[in-house]
Amino acid sequence: MAKIFILDDSKDGYKDLYERVLNTGGHDILYITGTTDILKPLFQFKPDVVVINVEDGDTTNISRLSEVKKHPNFSHTPVLVVLGESQNEINLAMSSGANEYILKPIRETDLTSRISILLNRVNLFNDEFAPGTIFARRYRILSLLGKGGDSTVYQAEDTSQNDSHVALKILKLKKDSENFTAQFERETSGLEKLNHPNIVKLLGHGKIEGVYYVVTEFIKGRNLGDIIKESPLSEESAVELALQVAEVFKYMNTFGIIHRDIKPDNILISDEGEVKVVDFGLSREEHQQTVSIRGEMSGTPQYLAPEYIDGKNLSNKVDIYSLGITLFYMTSGILPFQGRTPMALLNKQLNEPPPVLSETTHGISQEFSDLIGRMLIKNPDERIPLDELISVLQQLSARPS
Repeated sequence: MAKIFILDDSKDGYKDLYERVLNTGGHDILYITGTTDILKPLFQFKPDVVVINVEDGDTTNISRLSEVKKHPNFSHTPVLVVLGESQNEINLAMSSGANEYILKPIRETDLTSRISILLNRVNLFNDEFAPGTIFARRYRILSLLGKGGDSTVYQAEDTSQNDSHVALKILKLKKDSENFTAQFERETSGLEKLNHPNIVKLLGHGKIEGVYYVVTEFIKGRNLGDIIKESPLSEESAVELALQVAEVFKYMNTFGIIHRDIKPDNILISDEGEVKVVDFGLSREEHQQTVSIRGEMSGTPQYLAPEYIDGKNLSNKVDIYSLGITLFYMTSGILPFQGRTPMALLNKQLNEPPPVLSETTHGISQEFSDLIGRMLIKNPDERIPLDELISVLQQLSARPS
């Protein structure tokens, strides 16, 4: 079915498990150990998925992971890392380009599900557009900007507008569906209504040969997730950023629109320092029912509000909760809820109280920590309302430095 490359220098004895689980699934595997040149066997085998084991306290294979991801031939090959429970090593592996991770001791169900997730990603995007391709008779592909759950984003030139640079987001599935069409219409109709300096502008959208696409302004800058991986932000910087994002929520609220996927990767910081909220692929008006591309819940488990997980009526309190998670991570470098699997994460979102930010991170004021706590209250009726959130952020921003 698929070619899976496994690099394992460990003494854990997982070779038999890998072969038993993956061969049973019909996969062709190449298991290597002790190599100093990882690229040579990769070129020979041309895998669909790479699995790299990381020994506790030894970052050698994380360096090899980084080497794989930096090579243009393998930069988009999904990588699964197997490691211990060290949060530092998890953060280092993910920031080095890993797409998924599982913790030791390996469970067969974890290995099977993670490989399946990565292979689905490969199958969705195995016809990536090369630079120079003219898409929809108008947009010249320049480079790949990134890939998400069901989309690929490119930097492109609009040949009908003096080759101005745009972001071209292509939404792709193996086949069309009512749910996919509903999500596409929701994304474009939501963005068409919005005109705000902190929201990415919709420039066009359409469908060609079964492929849906959305064109937005191109923002030269970096997403917040990449910035945080280098170093957490100061409380002062986090407050200023949060205030701008909260003002976006207030503006969206006038249209009855909620975003539903607020997270660091969907907040861009331009080279001029402007904050831009992006990726409204999950946005919807409050009266609409929850719909996703595959007829399931969409979103990122680490940032989902409890009422969204429960499928209850949603409001802008969903975005407030997700912004609270983002602020916690932004200032501490640690996600408040972590789990071995997405289901474990969702269970914690539903049932476990969040840690207190001021108790986990040095230098955080009690006022800011209390605000995060109020943003992360499980019951949306008790969570801080938007107007009060903005008011508290303004007070924190006005404090003497």
